[in-house]
Amino acid sequence: MRSRLPDDRASEKLRRRQISVAPHRIAVYLDLENLFYEYRQVAALEAGLAELSSFLARLRRRGTVVAAVAACDRDLQKRVAIELDRLGIRPFRHRGGPDAADKQLLDFLRHEVPASCQTVIIGSGDHIFAEEARRLRQSGKRVEVIAPRSKISAELYKAADSYEEFALPPERKSDKIA
Repeated sequence: MRSRLPDDRASEKLRRRQISVAPHRIAVYLDLENLFYEYRQVAALEAGLAELSSFLARLRRRGTVVAAVAACDRDLQKRVAIELDRLGIRPFRHRGGPDAADKQLLDFLRHEVPASCQTVIIGSGDHIFAEEARRLRQSGKRVEVIAPRSKISAELYKAADSYEEFALPPERKSDKIA
């Protein structure tokens, strides 16, 4: 005698009834020139990339990173592109000029933030992002900033929901003995 298998239609109805909780969705926008400034000064980009990797690992425990982009100059892009790719970050090289990375990231923040994300990470301490952080919060997004303590503007700090310090390299160029 054959045992009877559950009706496929009945099991499909059960699956549809189960409440599915979507994972928290996070978009990350990084000004690498700002985050890695001190690391470049002491020729320690590997340490900066390790700090960034650690930060992203913590983020991924909180939810799904749905967008991760970075703006930087040509030299920095060449030096970190492979590692950024491994981390799932798409680097964009700017054309140069004052605040070029900031302007490029602002364009991404204004036009490229996925509607489905709940949290936007701004990886910079520059005050130029404060107005955009306020706009994103008004649209219902949570805005978090990651930046070195010495590089976070008071205006951006106040505009964000939270701030996390991006650690400085252990040895600064100014600390070296000539």
